[in-house]
Amino acid sequence: MCNKYFAHRSALNDHRKAIHNKEQEFRCDQCGKRFRCENEMKVHFIAIHTDQTFDCETCGIMGY
Repeated sequence: MCNKYFAHRSALNDHRKAIHNKEQEFRCDQCGKRFRCENEMKVHFIAIHTDQTFDCETCGIMGY
């Protein structure tokens, strides 16, 4: 296995489902694309389905 340790059994179970079983429980409400973790879905949603961007004040490169 991967030798990761978790303080709570629920975190271990979430890790197993997302990483080792490759379950994709989170689905984008707009396009139906599936993701293994909620944060990946949120980043996708902001990047693809909104006009929200965060521009670097130093170099001007746009990000999400």
